[in-house]
Amino acid sequence: MLKKTIQATLGAMMCMTALQAGILENWSSYVWKQQPAAPTTIKVLVSQNKPGVVLEIKGKYKLYDPNTMEHLSTRFIGKRKFLQALSNGIKWGEEFPGIYQLLVVPDDERSTEMVDGIEYAGNLYIYDVAGQISVVNELSVEDYLDSLLSVKYDAPYPEEYLGAVAIINRTQAYNQVSNPKTKYWSVDGIKVGYEGYAAAQKQNGVDKALNTTRNMIMTINDQPFDASWENAKIKPLDAERLAKAGETAAQILNKAFPGMTLKVLGQ
Repeated sequence: MLKKTIQATLGAMMCMTALQAGILENWSSYVWKQQPAAPTTIKVLVSQNKPGVVLEIKGKYKLYDPNTMEHLSTRFIGKRKFLQALSNGIKWGEEFPGIYQLLVVPDDERSTEMVDGIEYAGNLYIYDVAGQISVVNELSVEDYLDSLLSVKYDAPYPEEYLGAVAIINRTQAYNQVSNPKTKYWSVDGIKVGYEGYAAAQKQNGVDKALNTTRNMIMTINDQPFDASWENAKIKPLDAERLAKAGETAAQILNKAFPGMTLKVLGQ
């Protein structure tokens, strides 16, 4: 139902001269079944200013110096060791003299990464900042949203409401990627409640909402914007009530952010 209502709204927004026979009939396959582009990634701060962290990698992985992108080594066997900052570089079981940052890249789809017992997908950046360790997780925007929203919306919600929530948060994520907090990370995962890969395994409707609205964001002047609920014209409870009353995700978004335009990325 959610996909159909969004398709109908998008169709209505298309130029009327383009509404020839067959265009809307093929809209779903054109948008949702097209060859996907390389996923946009987002960098999320997951640990900050600690004396060290327990870093565990299971499976094959590669190590780089993210400052120069020099390939340091490829490892075929996992490792679990305390990672800390020494005066002459990072130590993770072995020492890396003159290296004050590490990039860990899983080299196998079965490889997993854990920082202090929390599992993450994607790449890990480890930084030694004044003798303290900070860790940044780089992963696809969709995987990040799945994890973030599965924790925040761990209860039954109307389908159209979750669809609106997915688009709002995707818009916010792309805005954060375009306007990062620092050159090292875009989102403070500690503040927003990001809990890593395991959180995304919940089956509570969030995964369906993300898949149905995949690649869809809101724009103003053709750019994503700060689409937080604090900037919306209605509150989350109002949006949920509207969804229960039969309004579509697109109608809810128009009330929450007047003047916005729905855009499918890559189109």
